[in-house]
Amino acid sequence: MERDLKRYAPILLKVGVVIALIGFIVAAIYSPPPKKREIRIKAPEVVRTEMLPPQLQQLATPPPPPKPKIPVAAETEEEVEQETIEETEFTGYEKAPPEVTIEEIPQFVPYDE
Repeated sequence: MERDLKRYAPILLKVGVVIALIGFIVAAIYSPPPKKREIRIKAPEVVRTEMLPPQLQQLATPPPPPKPKIPVAAETEEEVEQETIEETEFTGYEKAPPEVTIEEIPQFVPYDE
């Protein structure tokens, strides 16, 4: 029985694929065309603008943000020293030693069988 299955399995697989393809083609040919649906475009809602209350009209606009500094070559060494940031020593990334936990080892008691 196993020999027959091993011998006929590739042939049966090919026949099955061909039958499946024929079935899909027949289904595609004879399937009804999709129905056309009307697409209705909804009109946009009317936007109504209202005047701001007098309290909000009196608010002053904030000043614009300051412009960023443009990098310029320093003329003297004093300017360079004023702008440099002091060096910092950060040791937060060093690996902490593992915590040592001492567990009590139970006493071994041999039993005879």
